Amino acid sequence: MPHDSPITSYGPSLRGKRVCTAKGSTGEQRLDDGRRGARSLGATKVTVPNQLDCLVRLQLGEVDAVFTDSALAAGQAAQDPSVKLVGEPVTRESYGVAMHSDDTDLVRRVNKVLDDYRRGGADSPWMRAYREWLQDDLPGVKAPPKPAYKD
Repeated sequence: MPHDSPITSYGPSLRGKRVCTAKGSTGEQRLDDGRRGARSLGATKVTVPNQLDCLVRLQLGEVDAVFTDSALAAGQAAQDPSVKLVGEPVTRESYGVAMHSDDTDLVRRVNKVLDDYRRGGADSPWMRAYREWLQDDLPGVKAPPKPAYKD
């Protein structure tokens, strides 16, 4: 949300606010929760086809907040300096790369590219990208995430 927003977290400060999330996302599931969702907080859920559409709606003033995972939110904040992340993370998300497992050459090639991107510790390409784009909004990361390959 914009820096001058009165929203402080996923909680009571959302009362009367329009909260954007992507259709079919974990955020939408959370906002639909009967006990802890948008309705129980007094907020209005706004869904869009793609999470980046929420940033545009926020910039246009059509919504008051965006509800998404931390990595996407930090990316949006990096794109627009008037946007900031507030509150504690509500969900813990993981990302993956999918391809047909029978295409073993492709699987091994993608795994190698990802390994190379993480290799090098504090000076790895992954950590350099983190420091440039995400560190301000997602502080405290000391190393790239550990892979969980299925090869």
